[in-house]
Amino acid sequence: MNTNLSKIKVGILGASGYAGAALIRRLLKHSLVDIVAIGSRQYESKAIATAWPQFAGLLDLKFVNNDE
Repeated sequence: MNTNLSKIKVGILGASGYAGAALIRRLLKHSLVDIVAIGSRQYESKAIATAWPQFAGLLDLKFVNNDE
């Protein structure tokens, strides 16, 4: 594998929904992706584990408002 490749920074809108969680799960396994933001109006300012406990310890992010 070419080690000169840069990671792609990704923000996920609607990350508190089922499709958002499925996307997070897949992207966490991808070696060239770095999840840098997760969006949710309902969970704004709360840790991802609030909506998805299975990501506790895997992704240390808080939800931001989708409009930001």
